[in-house]
Amino acid sequence: MFKEMQSGNVSPNAITLSAVLKSCSDVGNINTSQELHRQIIEDSYEGDELVASSLVCMYAKCGLLSEAEDLMKCLQTQSVVPWNALLSAYAEHSSGNKGIQWFTRMQAEGVVPDVVTYSCILKVCANVGAIQNGRRLYKEVTQRGLEREPCIDNNIINMYFKCGALLEAVNVFDMLPVQDVVAWSSMLIGYGVNHQGKMVLRCFEDMKEKDVKADSITFTRLLTACSHSGLVREGQEYLRNMRGYYGVSPTIEHLTSMINILARSGH
Repeated sequence: MFKEMQSGNVSPNAITLSAVLKSCSDVGNINTSQELHRQIIEDSYEGDELVASSLVCMYAKCGLLSEAEDLMKCLQTQSVVPWNALLSAYAEHSSGNKGIQWFTRMQAEGVVPDVVTYSCILKVCANVGAIQNGRRLYKEVTQRGLEREPCIDNNIINMYFKCGALLEAVNVFDMLPVQDVVAWSSMLIGYGVNHQGKMVLRCFEDMKEKDVKADSITFTRLLTACSHSGLVREGQEYLRNMRGYYGVSPTIEHLTSMINILARSGH
């Protein structure tokens, strides 16, 4: 549609350019994005806050962090959206220390973090084992009354588990007003990555006793946990019972996890 618009000699405005940049980032079309960036510079739209913010988001989502950082340094905005895009990219690409630095800079510039921001920076802390930063973030979200947001709760649990602070992860889980399937899945993978095989099995049994229905993601995490803990027989049993007993059809991801379990154990 944008190409048709251009062929009809209709000049884009800031809203048009922002929408097209979002489309490019959604499909990871870097070449078209960079061509569009050159056009934005030629048309003197780079100084527009909406367009500049969309450029940061586009480069961040495409994994071009240096370009996103350069634009972010020049961007004067109180919008949390480009900051979230940048922090999300740091979390995805495990650039933890830089992510923490940019979060600090964001707060210094007076940009107020939202739920998405906290979720991203908690993932960053988990990736680099920055437990002290994670604890400060937990205190901060509690002070702002955001600790009951599901995505924040689960990221706090994951952060504590990845940092090896099992007791703190369990304490957060126990305080949840609603222990849904996502929270239970976080516990399963958390025990798994810490090689707590018996706790993985006990956690899954507790989940069933609480009448929380396991879904496809639950079994992905359960089988991953079995792999980390060397639970070959248990993993085979869960895979066999998925469809008949739990009503969940195994996917390629589940079968790949089972292959991983067998391979890790020398089978």
